[in-house]
Amino acid sequence: RYLDTVEVWGSSPHGPTTLFQMPSVYILQSETSGRYYIGSTSELDPRLSEHARNHMPSTRNRGPWKLVHREEFATLAEARRREAEIKRWKSAKLIAALIAQAVG
Repeated sequence: RYLDTVEVWGSSPHGPTTLFQMPSVYILQSETSGRYYIGSTSELDPRLSEHARNHMPSTRNRGPWKLVHREEFATLAEARRREAEIKRWKSAKLIAALIAQAVG
């Protein structure tokens, strides 16, 4: 063992270490139809990957999808409440305004 060698604990030799993600509400838009999909999750990156691979029945064969909006929350319960609120709007115009407001 060398004196100048530093051991790193907690690293995985099998892949990159993922950072903690905040629970999120996300809005996807179909690049073919323009329709929106609203969802919530505690880990956004893996969920987006599932959508891209057609592993999610709710968006399967209706993409490709692009992430157009994201809101982060302290808890998953808060994210789910916001998801339900946006879904109650049932209006593509209101969703488009929300996206435009966040960008602008």
